Amino acid sequence: MKVLTLKKNSEKSVLLILAFILFTLLILLEYLPEKYLIYQLTLLTTVCISAIIIVLVISSKSELTICHHGVFYRSMFGNFHIEASRVKLLRHYSKCGFHCVIMFGDRFFLFAPFYTLTSRQTQGLKRYNSNLLDWLHEKSKHRKLL
Repeated sequence: MKVLTLKKNSEKSVLLILAFILFTLLILLEYLPEKYLIYQLTLLTTVCISAIIIVLVISSKSELTICHHGVFYRSMFGNFHIEASRVKLLRHYSKCGFHCVIMFGDRFFLFAPFYTLTSRQTQGLKRYNSNLLDWLHEKSKHRKLL
């Protein structure tokens, strides 16, 4: 059985850049007087960047694998399996160097930041309207998944 293990890119560099920006903003907050508007805007930006870092760390997956049985992933909360028939939509997004894979199903939503699909895999999914089960069924006929 062939398995498609999605590649993870640039997680550490993105988190490092966000942490550096957060550190710089915290130092800036120390020196700004509280009565000015720039202090409140800097504080708001600090809170937003902190929230983004927390969401990225919590939703981060250490491994994401797709095979004919479904989707397997490992996160900080344990190992999980989603059957291929339950995945209704699988999409890959890439904006400004940030990559993520999003999966929708009947009762779940999976956000996997920093994972990428190759252009060949993306084209194959587009051909089947991003339906994972149809794509895997067609790939099993051709005996190759990659």
